[in-house]
Amino acid sequence: MIFSFLISLWIYFLQTLQSGLNVWALIGSLALTFLFYFFEKRKEEPFIDVVFLKKNRNVSLVYLQYIFATIIFFAMLLSIPSYLQSELMLSPKLTGIIMLSLSIFSIISTPLATHWIEKSGYKIPLLIGVMIGVVGVVLLMTINQSSPLYWIFIVLSIIGFSNGILNIGLQTLLYSFVSTSKTGTASGLFLTSRFIGNILASSAFGIMFATGVNDTNLNWMTVILIVVSIILLSGILFISKGKSVKGNLELDETDGVM
Repeated sequence: MIFSFLISLWIYFLQTLQSGLNVWALIGSLALTFLFYFFEKRKEEPFIDVVFLKKNRNVSLVYLQYIFATIIFFAMLLSIPSYLQSELMLSPKLTGIIMLSLSIFSIISTPLATHWIEKSGYKIPLLIGVMIGVVGVVLLMTINQSSPLYWIFIVLSIIGFSNGILNIGLQTLLYSFVSTSKTGTASGLFLTSRFIGNILASSAFGIMFATGVNDTNLNWMTVILIVVSIILLSGILFISKGKSVKGNLELDETDGVM
């Protein structure tokens, strides 16, 4: 119940940013966040184990990186179709074909990344995946009204390919920090991170395109995603600087195991 109110209030606050800072909404959101933290901290079976997240930095960082990765991917799913139809005047059918590049290349990269991780561990695939994503997001700055459709398809393909690698890489990284008995809980929190990323991406979309869908607003959205991708790269570099885990689940006792 508290979590639902918490998410709803934060969504309201983020959506009101397009018309200025709503101080009372911010205060209410922060207050409810602290209330939720202390409430969950006292529960024997918490909805979100905040104590564990506080004690296990690596696990918390993985969830945070997944939120950032989700923001980039979901922002594309929201922004680009609107841009293609409103600014480039493409039909829904052609827009859908171009947007398939995100999903198709994400699907293609997932089994490739899985095999790669099983052979060499998560470190190199994660780093390569996030660097590909940074390149793809930066290339969004080249998209405008005069861009050929094949170029838009290529840029989205790069971002989609990166997303597939990051998804499987971050899951492997997460499970390297948790015990087998806690994989269900870890998976649930992983999905919650995706939910939070979706909300943040939706809020960014609403704020950036509040005045209309055009090249200028798309560029501002791209600037935000570049910042997010740089933070994501920094986080991946930090969290993967230790050992490189091969196979499925090797536990690192020194980093805290769930």
